Amino acid sequence: MPTSRTRSSRPSGAPATEPWDQRADFQRDRDRVLYSSAFRRLADVTQVVQAVEGPVFHNRLTHSLKVAQLARRLAEYVVGTSKETGELEAVGWIDPDVAETAALAHDLGHPPFGHIAEEALDRCLSRAGVTDGYEGNAQSFRIVNHVAVRRGIHRGLDLTFATLNAILKYPWPRGHGGKQQHKWGYYFAEKEVFQAARGVLPPDPAGLLSPRRSAEAEIMDWADDVTYAVHDLDDFYRAGLIPLDRLLIESPQEIEAFVYRANSNAKARQSEHRVDAAAAATVFRGLRGFAGPTLERPYRGERSQREDLDRLSSVLIKRYVVGVNGQPALKLNPEMNADPRVQVDPELRAEVDLLKELMGVYVYNAPALVAQQQGQRRVITALFKLMLEAVNRGVEEKDDGSIVPELFRADFELIRKEPGREHARLRARLTADILASLTENQALLLYQRLTGVAPGSFRNVIVY
Repeated sequence: MPTSRTRSSRPSGAPATEPWDQRADFQRDRDRVLYSSAFRRLADVTQVVQAVEGPVFHNRLTHSLKVAQLARRLAEYVVGTSKETGELEAVGWIDPDVAETAALAHDLGHPPFGHIAEEALDRCLSRAGVTDGYEGNAQSFRIVNHVAVRRGIHRGLDLTFATLNAILKYPWPRGHGGKQQHKWGYYFAEKEVFQAARGVLPPDPAGLLSPRRSAEAEIMDWADDVTYAVHDLDDFYRAGLIPLDRLLIESPQEIEAFVYRANSNAKARQSEHRVDAAAAATVFRGLRGFAGPTLERPYRGERSQREDLDRLSSVLIKRYVVGVNGQPALKLNPEMNADPRVQVDPELRAEVDLLKELMGVYVYNAPALVAQQQGQRRVITALFKLMLEAVNRGVEEKDDGSIVPELFRADFELIRKEPGREHARLRARLTADILASLTENQALLLYQRLTGVAPGSFRNVIVY
């Protein structure tokens, strides 16, 4: 890649600084994501349960805000405690604004209803011949580079290459096996900007497209895991689904049941990760030391329980930022071949993984949630079929494609001008972009209207 590109360069080639703007370059990135409509829609997108369930549960917006806050604090702490600036230079530098912006953007690509719709869209696109399918992280990268609206002179938000690189949690395209077949960070359409973003990293002996993540992407990913583990534990203990009270008192029956179900899940996922009963008991014993006595009984919403739960969350987050027993939670590895560039303390990594496993055991397989997801999968699959039919009619029969939202009319018109075999895949990708831009309420209303379940009024605009 050209050596003239710097971390603060942008795909548009716009100047790094503007004389009228008091903000630093990476601060502008943060503000562009924060003020985008793509970020705002996350208020009505599922984190674990539907956003309409109410303020007891995190939605994608509140989750993203907390990931961003934690990513910033982690980056500030790592930078502040790095004794040698050579370490920062060796890992490609770390900027708190970049880490925060990557965290704000990391879930932009989640479609309505979260992971269940992500899987449905991937199947729909694969059937339509789009080999790189649908993946939430790759869609996030596409949104900030192509779909989001800022100014007409450049598609997307025109973020710096440093920020684009930090968004890449999985810096590779879709592969044909292993992890790369299930998780990837960009679609083929964004290959050029992907390569440009990767080009600002330090020289890599494994090659420019090495799957090593940037240091800021590593920090963002750890912040995501910590937030997910701590705040979902809070949510679902209060909801009565996670029996934190019985785990804290180390009920033998509860711990045995937890370990058995966790390992059954790991086997079903063909994962090498297994939960050790003794290790699990140790973690819960440690949690009991941080938690107040009121958490040793089912949640009832008492003031004292709220205080103890808040204290537990605070202690855990501090633990995962600062570290324990004199060992930092995150440590830079300046070796040229180091992967990852930022290493997580193994004890804390295992602890967070165990807390995340609580969701798999007690929440994800709950019959009511599974039933909801079955309906959501049907809604997304039906919407994809109906919207793709409308796009195809517009291209092949010169129909005006009236149900295509105005935000996507320009892409629709470009496809209409140059129909062909390749454009069949472009139509499918456009359809996925449309559905991924919807809130969950919009998706349900649009489904009801297009299927005739509840046609509503022609004066009510659903997508705007």
